[in-house]
Amino acid sequence: MTTNEGIVRFDADVLVIGGGGAGAMAAVKAAGEGADTLVVTKGPYPSGNSSIALAGYAVALGSSDPRDNPQVHFEDIIRNGVGLNNQSLVKIWVNEIVGLTREMEEWGIDLIREDGKLAQRPWPGHTYPRMVHHHMTTGKAVTKSLGQKSEEVGVRSLPHTVVGGLLKSGAGVVGAWGVQYQTGQPVLIRSKSVILTTGGMGHLFPATDNVGGVTGEGYALALRAGAEFIDMEFCHFVPGPCHPPRMRIRDGFQRHVGALINEGGAKLFNGAGERFMKRQFPDSAEKGLDGESLVKAIGFELCEGRAGPHGGVFLDLSDVPQHMRESTFSEVWATAERAGIDVSYQPVEITPTLHDLVGGVKIDESGGAGVPGLYAAGEAAGGVHGASRF
Repeated sequence: MTTNEGIVRFDADVLVIGGGGAGAMAAVKAAGEGADTLVVTKGPYPSGNSSIALAGYAVALGSSDPRDNPQVHFEDIIRNGVGLNNQSLVKIWVNEIVGLTREMEEWGIDLIREDGKLAQRPWPGHTYPRMVHHHMTTGKAVTKSLGQKSEEVGVRSLPHTVVGGLLKSGAGVVGAWGVQYQTGQPVLIRSKSVILTTGGMGHLFPATDNVGGVTGEGYALALRAGAEFIDMEFCHFVPGPCHPPRMRIRDGFQRHVGALINEGGAKLFNGAGERFMKRQFPDSAEKGLDGESLVKAIGFELCEGRAGPHGGVFLDLSDVPQHMRESTFSEVWATAERAGIDVSYQPVEITPTLHDLVGGVKIDESGGAGVPGLYAAGEAAGGVHGASRF
């Protein structure tokens, strides 16, 4: 690091922009191969959406069912993405995630085990149980492990810094410039390669469950550098709270909405007080629908002008049995209690909430973004998930 004319300058072999799970893993791998690696991130390192991820991630270990393997996982992803996936990337994904998980085990990652093996639980769309997890704090466990490994292999980090642009020499990317926003200090970073792991763009939408700062700059950086994009029309929405304001917290409420309706007897009403699900799904009404169907039905009501006063529909929890409030849905009532709300009497207004962008920067099998020196990974990159991420 040097200072010249008021600008702090850094040199690195590999510059990683974004410090979530993808960025931290990229940095660990690069530094582990001997590359001088610098991570620039808006918040602390590591952080990002990965740090608040809840339920786990899918990997075909076969711990819960020996019939599971990467080929079955591959077929599940292709089916869920309706065949629009880049199949070469999917094959790399399902095979390498097995080795990476074993490697993180060696690092001492804190994941739940049963009978000496990593526990795997079922998840919608997956043929076999393959979600490895640490209860509902999996992201915290993963990022903690990556942070510790980053220190071990000598990853440098530049936190609280916003990148404003990429540096180019001819057709290639050779670094980036930005500002440390807490001090106003401009920074200039020269590097041999740049990896974009900037996540999605949740906060460009009215409602999102993303952490603050996920605003899509990575896509803008890649576009200006000459990269191409894929599947940007596909976004993954979940039904999440939009009112009362204190319920708009990233506490896992949205993951319970379907179960509250299907198992707990919760009811949906539009702004006119109508039980609208029967109109959208005459055969099933409210029960038995997945999250995607719920989001579509809610979206139709909003588009047709039957929203509540805060742009959503009402989820009435008053009929959820007491024993389920204390067991299956205790997290929901705990979330509401922390927000000072009694959801036994006060409905929660919910709306389609942006969870993640399915597409992203178009990459090849090495993560290259089609511009010399520029790579992308994680939610910043597209092609793996096709039309839908699950």
